[in-house]
Amino acid sequence: MSLSSGRKLGVIASLITVILPVVTVIASVFMAQSLFATFQRWVANQATPAFSILSAELSAFFIILVILAIISLIGLILFILAMHQLSHYYKESGIFKNIVYALIVNIVGAIFVFALFFVFITSSINSAITTPSTSILPFLNQFFFSLIALIVLAMVLGIISAAFYMRAFNKLGEKSDSDSFKAAGVLYFVGVLLSVVLVGGILVWIAWIIAAYGFHSLKPLSSPNNFSTPSAVTSPVPAQTIPCPNCGTGNVPEALYCGSCGKQLQ
Repeated sequence: MSLSSGRKLGVIASLITVILPVVTVIASVFMAQSLFATFQRWVANQATPAFSILSAELSAFFIILVILAIISLIGLILFILAMHQLSHYYKESGIFKNIVYALIVNIVGAIFVFALFFVFITSSINSAITTPSTSILPFLNQFFFSLIALIVLAMVLGIISAAFYMRAFNKLGEKSDSDSFKAAGVLYFVGVLLSVVLVGGILVWIAWIIAAYGFHSLKPLSSPNNFSTPSAVTSPVPAQTIPCPNCGTGNVPEALYCGSCGKQLQ
């Protein structure tokens, strides 16, 4: 697997995750201002049919949200591909496996939470119909406590998913020797823990900025072939010798007599 492709995919996915919340906030602010202006015109009884304008604005805002959701899904797919390629490049399966575990928790958890929400709503309505009461307070209490339970369950599942994300970033940081991924993993986990307050979302957003920098600064592994190996110590090639015809001892070419037995050399 190529490091460059994994690095590019990771940078693009992280930047998408960083930019989308900003675009969503800006679009929401403009939408709120537009709706407020439409409401003011409606109250003032101007000639322009405010209801049609309101419908058009809501439709445009819905289309924008759908487009942003599609872009977010594309960013998630690119992030998964990036972690898969880097997992193969660094020969560390935990980088990709932890992301898969996080996705499984998110998908199964979302289905479970929505199913429970539907069950709670249905049971609350049935209870209100079968046991009519002059007060709506019991129905509101049941709905409120059910909603709190679902929020707590969603937070627990989000924390479990964030733990897998942190483990994946930590393993990538260990293999790439980059502290950026370790910092991103910790910030992401802490941000999800503090997701009840606004600072949690800000920490998660900062974590993706650090992750983008980490992907951008990834460098190739140092190959063992790149290191200079000391040259092997070569023994001097022995000079050519003349064997003695009597004892077979080797003698230097300029010798006249054998250095071992003293016989004359031919």
